[in-house]
Amino acid sequence: MSKRTKKVIYERLDTTNVGGGSVLVERSSVVKRVEVEMFVQLYVEDMSWCNCLVNITDYRLLFYLLGEVYYGSDLVHIVLNKRKKGIIGDILGISIRCVEKSIYNLVSCNVLIRIGRGVYAINPKLIYKGYYKDRGKVIDYVFDNRSNT
Repeated sequence: MSKRTKKVIYERLDTTNVGGGSVLVERSSVVKRVEVEMFVQLYVEDMSWCNCLVNITDYRLLFYLLGEVYYGSDLVHIVLNKRKKGIIGDILGISIRCVEKSIYNLVSCNVLIRIGRGVYAINPKLIYKGYYKDRGKVIDYVFDNRSNT
C-alpha cells in the first residue's frame, strides 16, 4: 500500500504596506497529493544505456514516452504508428524521420523493447513507472512478448 502524503508544490508570500509602518503578509499555498507511483523509478545497476544515447533528441523522446506510460494499467504498450510519430514530432519540434531515428536508437540501446510492429514498451528492468509490487509481472510480460525482429 502506498503512503499518501500532501506536498506543497507552490507557495507564495504577498506583502502589502498598509500604511503607518504596518505590513500585511498573506501566505497562499497550492497543495497536491503525491504518490510514489507518479514518479519514474530509475534502476542504476546498469547505466551503460546512458552512454549509448548520444543524441539529446533520444532523451527528449524517452522523457515524452515516460509521460505516456504507466505500468499499473493497460498502458504497458506504446503504439508508435506514423500518426503518433507525427504528433510526437510536432510536440518535440522535430521531423518524423528524427522520431524514427530516436526510436531506433532507444531500441538499439535496449531502453525500448519492441513488442510487435509499431508497438513498444519501455524496458522495466531499467526504467519503471507504476506500483513496485507489479514490476516483476511487467518484466515477465514484456520479455515474454518481445519481438525477435
